[in-house]
Amino acid sequence: MLTAASVWGDIPNSEACDDSKENPKFDKMSEVYQYCIDLLTKVSPDVAGKNSYSNAYAGSFDWAEVANTLLARAYLHKKDYTNAKAAALNGVSAGNDLYADHSQASPGAWNLYYDFLDWNRPGYMSCAGAHIVGLLDTANKTMCRNNTKTDETGRFGYYFVKDYYTSVDPNLVDGIFATTQNYGLVTYAENQLILAECESRLNNDAQALVHLNNVRAELNTQYGTYSDYLLTDFGPGQLVNGTSQSSALLKEIMTEKYVSLFGQIEGWSDIRRTDNLIGIPANTGTKLPQRFLIPQSEINANTNAKSANSETEQLFVKLELFK
Repeated sequence: MLTAASVWGDIPNSEACDDSKENPKFDKMSEVYQYCIDLLTKVSPDVAGKNSYSNAYAGSFDWAEVANTLLARAYLHKKDYTNAKAAALNGVSAGNDLYADHSQASPGAWNLYYDFLDWNRPGYMSCAGAHIVGLLDTANKTMCRNNTKTDETGRFGYYFVKDYYTSVDPNLVDGIFATTQNYGLVTYAENQLILAECESRLNNDAQALVHLNNVRAELNTQYGTYSDYLLTDFGPGQLVNGTSQSSALLKEIMTEKYVSLFGQIEGWSDIRRTDNLIGIPANTGTKLPQRFLIPQSEINANTNAKSANSETEQLFVKLELFK
């Protein structure tokens, strides 16, 4: 429900599963978020230490940690950094990521990106010209994030493969979207970067850096060549350049989150709720889309959808909580 509200804004929720309501009303985005926050707060203590109902999932996760990271995500979207931090402090811990289980190499069970990229629509989705490619490609001297403490060569190879169907494809061969590669849903990296952003926005750069370096340590284990940053590495003319130490650090946190959550909805949510802090260029035109459009099937089936698809919910108008 959080994801649905984050991409459509107002959606059916309170009447969505009521058989007596042929035309369920569209609840406000803020009301859906509060419903989810209340539910996650209530359920978290009851599922602590449990990972049952896990046939579709992989990882040594704890549902309470997952619930708290989702809670932190919800508060972050609302710009409530104090409550987001409090939830994330009990969120997904190192080594306890929640994954969608794609361990079987067969249609319907294998990685869903692989299913689209190779099985069903080969060549339809390319990463050529994508902003993230420039950030990780060492051949791109103007954009690549490499510095004396960072080498993105390993992560680039895990994320992308060149000249497969297009000049740059998501790595469906032996990387992030390979046949049996599990898909990250709620992760330690996201949780740490939520904490990093919250600390930054609460004017505690030193603690923000601790959480960013926690993610870099995990990256170093997987790919190598990521060493800890110091606060003095941020600011005008430093390793991570910026107008000030604090602004450079926050941008680095948000950029790392954008890269770390490759393929997930949260990257788009961050772009919209931060007014595109990291400067993703529009692929076409000058504006980035702010929401999904209500589909014609819903408009045909639900009279309330006609009124919901109003001028205030057009493609480039910011959603209620992202203004």
